[in-house]
Amino acid sequence: MKITSPVKSKEFVERIIKAGAGELFGGVIDPIWQNKYGKYIEFNRRGSYGKQGNCQSYQEIGEIIQIADDYGVEFDLTINALQMWEEQIPYVRSILEKYKKVGGRNVIVSDLSIIPIAREYDFNVIISSCANVYNTYIAQYLKLEGCSKIIFPRDISVQEMRNISETVPDMQYEMFMMNSGCRFQDGNCLGVHNTRFKELCSFCGKEGWDYHRLDGMELSSEEKQSAFIVSEQYQCDNNNSCVFYIQIVPEKSFFPNTSHNLCFHPQDKYSS
Repeated sequence: MKITSPVKSKEFVERIIKAGAGELFGGVIDPIWQNKYGKYIEFNRRGSYGKQGNCQSYQEIGEIIQIADDYGVEFDLTINALQMWEEQIPYVRSILEKYKKVGGRNVIVSDLSIIPIAREYDFNVIISSCANVYNTYIAQYLKLEGCSKIIFPRDISVQEMRNISETVPDMQYEMFMMNSGCRFQDGNCLGVHNTRFKELCSFCGKEGWDYHRLDGMELSSEEKQSAFIVSEQYQCDNNNSCVFYIQIVPEKSFFPNTSHNLCFHPQDKYSS
């Protein structure tokens, strides 16, 4: 067993490894992608954080890999957007090519269509937690596709992890011990991070928020506890008081007529 740690700058690499990390992962700011798609259409689920959550260049990624290699530690590049459009594939190929040139060997992906593309470049393919590997059938398929590791979703149980890893051996597995504190499964997240409203999903469930079903009935306590957000939008009036419309779905069971709900903030809390 080893500890995997994020890294966003070469200056922290040795410190992180000496603290016990046996593997590193991180993102990179790709100027061509950003010029085309902007800040919030991400290829690695960290794009909206910019330099706060990503390495600054491929050159820096190469330097991180060199330092990590000196300690026998691997580095994994995140290209784990939930879904890539067909028109984005040439840009993904460009990212892979630039990463390969600086010594990259491992990529973390979510969209399964990226697997054969990454393997064309001889990358070891790691499946992100965003890919929602909840059962042995998905794990077996990914093994047949030649993937080297599966990162479990953060809401999966220990028993479920044991069942998958024992049923599909000869595969590396990874689980979360610490994360950013998000209580929702990011594989079903269509939210936007780092907006002027912070992470929109982070407000829901906190004091001062109420959930309402569009059919007028109240959510049960079970529904509130098990539901998670899959998309959201907000509307603001002329006074910049905002109401957030959020689509939620039950986590592991289905409750009829609860696929669309409102989660709103009291107006006096988000007025500017």
